[in-house]
Amino acid sequence: MARTIRILAWVAGALIVLPVVLITFVLVVANMDWGRRMLELTTAQLSGGRVVLAGMSGRFPDDLRIAHAEVHDAQSLWLSADDVALQWSPSGLASKRLQVQLLRVGRVELLRLPAPSTSREEISEPFKLPVRVDVAQVEINELAIGAPIAGAAGSVKIQGNVRAASLQEAEAALTVTRLDAPGSYKFSGRIDPTTLKIDLGIRAAAGFARRHREPAGSRRAFDSGERRWSA
Repeated sequence: MARTIRILAWVAGALIVLPVVLITFVLVVANMDWGRRMLELTTAQLSGGRVVLAGMSGRFPDDLRIAHAEVHDAQSLWLSADDVALQWSPSGLASKRLQVQLLRVGRVELLRLPAPSTSREEISEPFKLPVRVDVAQVEINELAIGAPIAGAAGSVKIQGNVRAASLQEAEAALTVTRLDAPGSYKFSGRIDPTTLKIDLGIRAAAGFARRHREPAGSRRAFDSGERRWSA
């Protein structure tokens, strides 16, 4: 009986210690240069080449830096990002929360929207957030938007915060400043199953409406100054 108890104790101890050792090993390896290169290679392999990372640095896993990242679909590259900094709390995943203190990106290039999925399974099932997302601070120094998306190429700077439990329950406060022309936009909004609240403030130059060919009576066509809408 005593021997059986000792065996069970050893097995229980091994089951507890082994994951700790493995996690420690991963953390140590991921904070070495060769380990980071291995993570970059593994990411590309597991994603089938859809996600490419280069120049990982910082402290894994809670304070990461990525020099360059690319996202591809079946057609080609549709998004790239340079100088990415991510500070987050991995422990939040235990309660299904993605808690991000800071997401800072030097430059994002959005060439086009991703191609729609052709998988029957993905089409039949609506997209759902796997975890609750809480981003306390977002900073994108330059977001370059391709002409296929907006009709004309443009670039903006984005600052703010985003919180989302699902696509039907979310809130955000963002300031968007145009870099290719005068103008800024302040947006704050909240959506849940029973409420939709939006507060939008816009300050733009007189030439903005003409560039985008808005009709004179449009709510988006205005002279210099600020306009606000709430809903």
